Amino acid sequence: MGGMGGGGGGMFGGGSGGIPPAKDNTDVHRVGDNAVALDKGVESIAQGGDVGELFRYVIKPPVTLPRNESAMLPIVNDPVKGEKVDIYNPAVHGKHPLAGLRLTNTTELHLLQGPVTLFDGGEYAGDARIEDIAPGSTRLISYALDLETEVVVENKPEERETTLLQISKGGLHAKQKITRKASYTIKNSSDHAKKVLLERPVDHTWKIANPQPAEKTRSLARFSVSAELGKAVVVVIAEEREATEQFMLTTLDLAQADYYIRLPVAKPALAKALESVMAAKGKLNDMATARSQMESHIAGLGQEQDRLRKNLQSIPSLKGSDIATEANKKSASDLLQRYLKKLSDVETELEAKRIEHTKMVERENKARQDLEKLVEGLVVE
Repeated sequence: MGGMGGGGGGMFGGGSGGIPPAKDNTDVHRVGDNAVALDKGVESIAQGGDVGELFRYVIKPPVTLPRNESAMLPIVNDPVKGEKVDIYNPAVHGKHPLAGLRLTNTTELHLLQGPVTLFDGGEYAGDARIEDIAPGSTRLISYALDLETEVVVENKPEERETTLLQISKGGLHAKQKITRKASYTIKNSSDHAKKVLLERPVDHTWKIANPQPAEKTRSLARFSVSAELGKAVVVVIAEEREATEQFMLTTLDLAQADYYIRLPVAKPALAKALESVMAAKGKLNDMATARSQMESHIAGLGQEQDRLRKNLQSIPSLKGSDIATEANKKSASDLLQRYLKKLSDVETELEAKRIEHTKMVERENKARQDLEKLVEGLVVE
């Protein structure tokens, strides 16, 4: 497949006049002391040479080009190696790959950048453009959409696996391996097998796990797949990366601790350390619950105290009243005494509960300090 050639006047071409035509009417041009018959096939008469980072063609023998005349000279007309491939990149086309050619410069000269026309089996296949190709170098070019081949991509959800657990500096450090997978289903409906290159963008935060790419560029990884005719081929590309999660042991709850203790990578020493932390946290939580209940009880006593004081203020004074009966005076006095006694009892209990609350806060602070000291001293590698 494929054909390419080059030519032109000026720098790369020229000819000399004054040469009599050949007996068979063949056009003849003279290159140095040699006559070139242009209808007998074209051969390269140039040599390449490097000049720093540039490249030049040196034509041997020299060409004499008289004024007002021109000649077209072949620069490169040698066979080159080409391999037919399909190139699939969902960013280019989501369903079909591109028909392409892996072109290797097997000549001894540079191939200059520019347009090329490709033929397949003698028939026009498409046009493409190449960059400069040094001798021995390879370029991948595409020239058409391959409608006989379809590709379906399915991205799988990420999978997480904890590979290491450590305790240090008051925290639980969980090292995880995160895996993401992309499934490519390739269906070849043609009458011959095809080589398909699957292109994926290179993401330096992920490492390709399986399969390994056939080739990589700065921005792309290419995976080579053989697609047999009439068969669907499934390729799963897996990528991995590592991540670390950190949890302060003082904020770790019982459910989280139980989860990590049950992991296969959890060492017995780590499980024991987490159990001791959870026991200390459980004791602290019980103290905090009891303190909270005490604070609610004290708040209720305070409300009762306020209610009794308001009731005392609302009892009418009947002592100096002439119209109040002795029975009414006695009832008011009894009610007053009852409220006073109840208020006294509430205040006595309130004072005792406040003292108890202060001791509970002290014990809770001590338990919290003990927990922090325990956590800071734990080291499990």
